[in-house]
Amino acid sequence: MSESIEDLSRVEAWEAALRRHQSRLHDHLQELAELYPEAMEARLGCAAWPLRPLFLSRARLERLAGVLTEMLERTRRQLSERAGEPDALAREVRFPDGVLPHLDLEASLASRHLLSVARPDGSVSQTS
Repeated sequence: MSESIEDLSRVEAWEAALRRHQSRLHDHLQELAELYPEAMEARLGCAAWPLRPLFLSRARLERLAGVLTEMLERTRRQLSERAGEPDALAREVRFPDGVLPHLDLEASLASRHLLSVARPDGSVSQTS
């Protein structure tokens, strides 16, 4: 059996709370279905169970955020290198026809706003 990435004690506590409060869960899901019918249609047709949160320790979450950040940064860097070659970039990224000439990719990919979004401390820090 492989090791779970989740904190299994929190998973068990979540499932126990659901068992104790089944009617409240049902009422909440019914309210969501009434408020957002289009979103509820997108759920899995073969399953009636709502998805639950993924319970990760802070260390695992930070590791995951770090790996994702590295991947995003590598992708941003590769796109930046090709920003001056719109035809090659369009083939690689598959922009819809006519979109690429309207984008300033070099400035967008170097933007501090983009760089601040793709940071692990921006997504898991308690001070952000």
